[in-house]
Amino acid sequence: MNTRQTIAYEYAQLLASLAVPIADLILALEEDPSISAECVDAQYDYLAAIQHEQDRAMWAGTGPGMTKREVQTSLDYLVAVSEGANCELNDMFGIAA
Repeated sequence: MNTRQTIAYEYAQLLASLAVPIADLILALEEDPSISAECVDAQYDYLAAIQHEQDRAMWAGTGPGMTKREVQTSLDYLVAVSEGANCELNDMFGIAA
């Protein structure tokens, strides 16, 4: 495994660990009838974005790998998606997740 492949593999592992608490949050939100569908949908969008980026990183880990810049671009994208998801939670509860 070369350095770029290692970067991609480690990034994929990081994203896998990030997806678990988001999935748990979604399950908890779905059980609360006072939570809006928009709030749950925003969290689903965030989880889908994480899983998509994880798939890309796993693919890159078996092929060309990823540069640190590619990882940063991916993280920037996920931060933007998470801000939308957190905005929905903030609207519901007055706090950011």
